[in-house]
Amino acid sequence: MMARIGPEAVRLWRLVNEIYDVGADEAWEPAGRRAELRDAERELHAALGLSPWHYAVTWVSSDGPPARWEDPNRHALAQQLRRALEAASMPAPGPDGGAE
Repeated sequence: MMARIGPEAVRLWRLVNEIYDVGADEAWEPAGRRAELRDAERELHAALGLSPWHYAVTWVSSDGPPARWEDPNRHALAQQLRRALEAASMPAPGPDGGAE
């Protein structure tokens, strides 16, 4: 399976990471952003063309083997997509070669 990393997937990936980064993933609204996170993760899964049985890209790290009880193929796919999203989310290099 080859998923396309489009602008909507990148936008959702950034939103999900923003929510995690500020620690708003545990509390429900209005104190936190848990419902927004769940919606964004579900939309990201769909934007990547994944089926319900595929692992979410937010459930795996970028590297490392799967746990003994995990399906290695599903784990590998989620890792590949996560790495692709991380790469696509990097700031574009500036004219001097550095990130803007």
